[in-house]
Amino acid sequence: MTFASEDTLGIHSVTSARCEWSSTRGTTYDGDSWVGWLLSRDGTWLVSTLFDRGGTSYDVQDLDGHRVGSGYSGGFFSPFDADAGHLVTWGENEAGVLRIVDWTPPGTATVIARRATFASIADDLLFVGTTGRLFGPTSLSTPGEPAWVAPFSPLAVSPDGETAVGLRVARSGFDSPAVLDVRRMADGQLLDSIAFGPRITEENWSILAQHEQTVAWESDRRFVFQLATRGGSVLVRCTLDRSCQRASDTGGDITFAHETFLW
Repeated sequence: MTFASEDTLGIHSVTSARCEWSSTRGTTYDGDSWVGWLLSRDGTWLVSTLFDRGGTSYDVQDLDGHRVGSGYSGGFFSPFDADAGHLVTWGENEAGVLRIVDWTPPGTATVIARRATFASIADDLLFVGTTGRLFGPTSLSTPGEPAWVAPFSPLAVSPDGETAVGLRVARSGFDSPAVLDVRRMADGQLLDSIAFGPRITEENWSILAQHEQTVAWESDRRFVFQLATRGGSVLVRCTLDRSCQRASDTGGDITFAHETFLW
């Protein structure tokens, strides 16, 4: 996408824009099921996740197409992160219950948490669930009680590790605000909120669109996200000074190779 001149968009302009839901994650359709793709952060693996009515099949291969490991679950999930020979994803424990696991394919998977909403292997960071819709940060290598909790699901953490942008976790998947929250990692303080689309309701919910969003940090104080409008998608650039500007021409959906996704 070609960057255009940055027309100023105030927070009010962004939050009041007329938007449509639009899938932003990398997926393909094989004629029967949707397949999601995730490139490991070190660029050595390609993780495919096939999601159909029967459950979830996942496959890890190297860039020469050789299979490294694979598995299947009757649950439905997306992988969290892949890097340095590890895949953090959902897996079944000995009782067949889904848990968060650290898998080193083709070896065994180690259970590390009951619930989580974000993982970064390089940052040794895991957002674990406590009660209800509350999640907070802890160490991925030695998970414990989170330092703080909030109804928050991170999508990206700033390079200096001080700020996170993510989705506001709703009380119900069928009544969900499309809102990005910006929070301080040290204590979870809410720094900003940006609405990017209509509420998700039971009438407009879609497995291809629920909680879909693209976010990437450009520096420690500046990030971009996708805003889907009736004419197509644009990138919006925001800073920690609570200012936002249009950052691109109108184009198609936007995705980044290392994102997790739901389809």
